[in-house]
Amino acid sequence: MKLIATCPILYKNKQYIAGEELPLNTGMEKIWLECGSALLAEEVAEKKRRTKARSVTAQAGLSGIAVNSESEENLVGRVPVTERRRSK
Repeated sequence: MKLIATCPILYKNKQYIAGEELPLNTGMEKIWLECGSALLAEEVAEKKRRTKARSVTAQAGLSGIAVNSESEENLVGRVPVTERRRSK
């Protein structure tokens, strides 16, 4: 049986980050499992198989106050996408 941390855990002056194996026979296993701070190795493997994500990136530019008359976007340092620019 292996316990894998799902979030950072500080135990006996050692920091375990997510994905690291936690020590056994400490008396804390039940508590870590109940609160969701750790999973059994089998559950981690199953969760990895089910997890799917798609890549997403942020738009360039800083959010802030910018006045543009043609669109609702207000990103400073970014040219707004307007109907006139889409047609080019």
